[in-house]
Amino acid sequence: MKKNIIIFILFISSFLLISCGGLHDKNEVTAQDYILKESLTIQMPVKNAEQISEYSHFALKENIADISSIIKKNNENLEIGIFQDNYLLIPSKNTFFLIKKIPSINNEKENRYAFFAPIATFNINNEHVNFYLPYHLIKDIDVQYYPYGKEFGISSTYQTDETLNQFYDFYSNIELCETQVFEDYILVENSKTPYKMLIRLSGNRVTFEIKESQAIIE
Repeated sequence: MKKNIIIFILFISSFLLISCGGLHDKNEVTAQDYILKESLTIQMPVKNAEQISEYSHFALKENIADISSIIKKNNENLEIGIFQDNYLLIPSKNTFFLIKKIPSINNEKENRYAFFAPIATFNINNEHVNFYLPYHLIKDIDVQYYPYGKEFGISSTYQTDETLNQFYDFYSNIELCETQVFEDYILVENSKTPYKMLIRLSGNRVTFEIKESQAIIE
């Protein structure tokens, strides 16, 4: 009798844990741009999904190109970009969102993906500043999926196979970003912060540097 009661309690506890959180099969996934406070929900059946803060992660057997096709079935006019065979760039009303393949969990057979806004948190003299960052154009970067999930320094250099024009196209299509083009760099101003981002390309290396808006760029 006592053993049966213990088993029943464990069963109820497990049921409550599953019901209150954790991984669930869903028919949609949501991410939020926490600078603009703009959300995007994609209607798509997914497995073992979970929303944590402003990003979601989920499992699907399909590869990244197949997911693009699934999304386009419900959004025929949506122009989705595929980058590095690992990212989907999805435009929203005033910003972009990314889907990225990430490591699987719990020995699952399906592929696992993260759905998030391309934002990075920079530590500037112990001040946290959020700025847009095109992870899909960068090859060797540790991605930040949710607010303050990690910190970036005021100047960082990464590998890329892209041109400066592609970085310009990304920033110029985000509502809050005012983008200026110079001979060998672009300058991006985010109206939500007192800082600008300088993006300079040299060969296959791209450098992102945060500067105060009053600073003179030489």
